[in-house]
Amino acid sequence: LGGAATYEVKLLPKLDLEVLATYAYRGIDFRDVGLYRYRWTGQYARAIGVRSAARGEITGEAIDTTTFEHLVLGRIGFIAPLHQEHTARLYVTPQRVTRSTYDYVPGRPNYDLSDRAWEVVVGAEYEQNLFDGRLQNIVLGKFYWFEPTSDTRVTRPGIDPYTLTASRPTHTFGAGDSLRYRFTDSILGKVSYEYAARLPRSDE
Repeated sequence: LGGAATYEVKLLPKLDLEVLATYAYRGIDFRDVGLYRYRWTGQYARAIGVRSAARGEITGEAIDTTTFEHLVLGRIGFIAPLHQEHTARLYVTPQRVTRSTYDYVPGRPNYDLSDRAWEVVVGAEYEQNLFDGRLQNIVLGKFYWFEPTSDTRVTRPGIDPYTLTASRPTHTFGAGDSLRYRFTDSILGKVSYEYAARLPRSDE
């Protein structure tokens, strides 16, 4: 489930503002209470050990959970058509993801634990269109900031159980360039390169 809203306005004669706001919710069910393991052919292989009243094929322990994920994403863009052949753009894209899991297997406690992450990507680009638009070059730079936070329930002999919260912020930079030339109305050549960072997905 989700929704999005956009807003566009001309702030100045040569400065436009674009705003995007998005919210999305996912409920992810994962159930594994199988009593047997199977071969790749689908044939019965063997029964699973009895470490749990309801068993699971993957780990030998029953799994019956729902993960609740909330995603809030925004994008703010400033577009400046400096000249008929030159355009500058600046985008700021913050994102917040929160995931928590509820365990339905009888006898297992549910603690108020969650995984969450802040992500911000700032990108700036400069576009040139020359020779009546036949030659186009876009140079760009990016800044990536990522901070994941996770809760873990710690149980050790001799001490009371407690919740440990760990966080690890990090950042990096990226850059790239895209060059395109239109030889005719139906033939063009393009070469591009970008040094980028792949930020982890919410399930990673």
